[in-house]
Amino acid sequence: MKEVLYSNLVQANLEEQKKLRGTIEEADEMIKSLDECICQLETGMTAVGKFIILPCLLSFYEWTKQFRPATELFIFPLPLELAAVEEKGFDDKPSLKSCQEEMKKVTEALVDDERQMSELELQKKQNSNKLNRLKAETKNLESHVTILHMVNEWKFGEKTDNCTTYTFLHETMHLQLVYEKSNGTDADNQSERKISHITFKLQLDDEKSQCHARLVHKLLSQYIESETSWVEKYPTKRHVPKLLHDVSLVVSRCRLLGEEIRLLKMWGGLRLDILDISCVDTQ
Repeated sequence: MKEVLYSNLVQANLEEQKKLRGTIEEADEMIKSLDECICQLETGMTAVGKFIILPCLLSFYEWTKQFRPATELFIFPLPLELAAVEEKGFDDKPSLKSCQEEMKKVTEALVDDERQMSELELQKKQNSNKLNRLKAETKNLESHVTILHMVNEWKFGEKTDNCTTYTFLHETMHLQLVYEKSNGTDADNQSERKISHITFKLQLDDEKSQCHARLVHKLLSQYIESETSWVEKYPTKRHVPKLLHDVSLVVSRCRLLGEEIRLLKMWGGLRLDILDISCVDTQ
């Protein structure tokens, strides 16, 4: 039993000695490398010597640190020159501490940039959703406007501060509303803004237009002239919808009459000379 224990101790001792020899050989190689560096410095490379020996010393120091806890054979303190270079830099080179601080600032800036990019991406997504919603609403409103143009006889022409224009019959009849200049009270209540003038303009070319169109405009002209108190009947902006409705009723009936005459002339009895039509009275 003792022989076995003794044999194991001897074997363990031999292995430890082998490891120590390997460590010593590596240390000798490193010392040899340092000696070569020192020799090169002594032969004339004084100007760049510190750039060569300091990395060598630092590498050797870092290498010996891994064996120090186990063997406690090598104790090489960090040179004072290396510590000074680390703290203050060398020649025009910045110090390690300043480089670390600069790296920290760059890292913080990168983190801040990534945060801003994330916020911008989120804002971009929200704006894209808002834009799509606005496009859908615009398309819906355009469809409503198209339907209104098909139903209504009038279309909105143009608007200024004190004047609004509506058109009828493919812009051959214009209704112009002129408002009084607004004051502070009217500005707060636009629906009560007073109308100063209501003007109708018929812009049909009698020479180039057909007979049914001339008849329609003649009937409308008589209707307009028959109403002498337009402003008294529709005095404020609140009455504009009623004005448009009343005028549209007359325009619609006259337009339908003109359309019937046009169809009779194009496809009906007027074309075949089996029907004669004439306007006796427009009152």
